Amino acid sequence: MKKIVCAIFCLSGLFAQDFFEQYLKFKEQRNFEIETNKLENPFLNSNFAATQKLTIDALMLDKVKINGKWYKQGDTINEAQIIKIDAKQVIFQYDEIPVLIQFKSDGKISIR
Repeated sequence: MKKIVCAIFCLSGLFAQDFFEQYLKFKEQRNFEIETNKLENPFLNSNFAATQKLTIDALMLDKVKINGKWYKQGDTINEAQIIKIDAKQVIFQYDEIPVLIQFKSDGKISIR
């Protein structure tokens, strides 16, 4: 019985080595090259990252101007809903995660 088990292990090792050599030959023939700069992180949500990068242009009472467009409470941007608009910040909710974006004023007033 031990001889049979040992023979099976030896033969399976030889087959595995043969399959690995065939894989290497196939890979060389196809010239597989992975462009790492085009790979995307599967755990990163692009909408969430885009929401964090939003910039507030202006705040007026219950409305906010973000990236050149006016929004009010309840509107959605990049799948994030505006929950609260304060005098200095906007609070979004993205997939039950609160995202806070603060208004950065430099003391200059621009009217567009």
